[in-house]
Amino acid sequence: MGETDARNEIDLGLARMERLMEMLGQPQNAVRSIHVAGTNGKGSTCVFLASILRSAGLKVGLYMSPAVVEPMEIISVNGENISKRAYDELYDEVTGVGAELESEGLLRPTIFEIQTAVAFLYFKRMGCDINVIETGLGGDLDATNVTGADVAAVITPIGLDHMAFLGPKLTDIAVHKSGIIKKNVPVFTARQEPEVMQVLAERANRMGGRFFKSWDTSREILCEDGCYAFDTPKYHGLMCGLCGNYQVGNAALAVTVLDELRKENVEPLKNITDDVWSEAIYEGIGNARISCRMERVGEKPTFVFDGAHNPPAAVALRKSLDEAYPGTPKIFIMGAFADKDYMEVARTVISDEICVLTVPAVGTRSEAADVLLEKLSGITGCVGKSCGDVRTAIEIARAEALKYHEAHDIWPVVICFGSLSWLAEAKQAL
Repeated sequence: MGETDARNEIDLGLARMERLMEMLGQPQNAVRSIHVAGTNGKGSTCVFLASILRSAGLKVGLYMSPAVVEPMEIISVNGENISKRAYDELYDEVTGVGAELESEGLLRPTIFEIQTAVAFLYFKRMGCDINVIETGLGGDLDATNVTGADVAAVITPIGLDHMAFLGPKLTDIAVHKSGIIKKNVPVFTARQEPEVMQVLAERANRMGGRFFKSWDTSREILCEDGCYAFDTPKYHGLMCGLCGNYQVGNAALAVTVLDELRKENVEPLKNITDDVWSEAIYEGIGNARISCRMERVGEKPTFVFDGAHNPPAAVALRKSLDEAYPGTPKIFIMGAFADKDYMEVARTVISDEICVLTVPAVGTRSEAADVLLEKLSGITGCVGKSCGDVRTAIEIARAEALKYHEAHDIWPVVICFGSLSWLAEAKQAL
């Protein structure tokens, strides 16, 4: 793979991707797919869906982005990441075909387009029974929207994000996200703002697809590990494998999608027996795992990693922290992209506690750590320090936590948030 093989930029549009897939033999149509779009909860919902389907005995392809800990984690089959060798071989195959696009007056594919094509080729050649596909950005013009064998369109909560590309209003963003809804394909949505729900329902009606709202949950009980047990109208005592109250909604959406699809005798779910299916629901929800979404690492002190980078995600994180760590003193480490509304995120998440450390996020979009700290000083009375790298911040957080423990006989919790981009390095530093 070489840097000249692809363009590393956001370039929305489907003409190039559709032509690329045609030249590759339309692998996106070889396996039926559940297509997931939204602003927050996409990754977690995809993981719940794939975990249940795998527990039911199916061979499940899962495509998610971006990678957080390991580059190959974006493409997996039954929980096993694509090998570096297989990825490189497919990458070279796709870029070889992609180079021919220039002769047709089209630009070379972007890296995301190539990765998406690699995923579809891999799932086809691995003989998957069903795929779970997460959109990258938006929906209608996203590279994943070439899928032609969808069994469901799933919309997670929509909020304000990527406004430079998708528009300034919730309804603008909802229109783009709803673009994954295809003709006669059932649509499933999480709870949404009324104006968003109207956009989704109207699109589903125009396309002739049945419209389902996620089941409500009840008796949500916080467990000692920071995860929740909850009930739905059909399943009682589901133990959520992902921590944070907001994950209950993502899990309920996944259960709603799959149970309704099975009820409608959709392949390949219709031949699964009732006993196997019920067990798969419980096991799949309980065994779901995803990096850096309210993920706890270590103890004395415990580090909590959450990629909250927009206002709705920040609200969810703050609520989860209040419920899981009431009264526990906190140390915050934040790194953010300059083009995000990180000040609103910070105002929601950061409270006046022990200290705030800032780090650079990864890439050219990163806000400088010292600039971030200067802006944060206006919203918190915490002691602050900017760090030139993530490892330094981790060591300072450890030292501050130990100092606090020695003085007060209580261990603080360290909250790492603001962008997924730097959390992998933070985990490695631990």
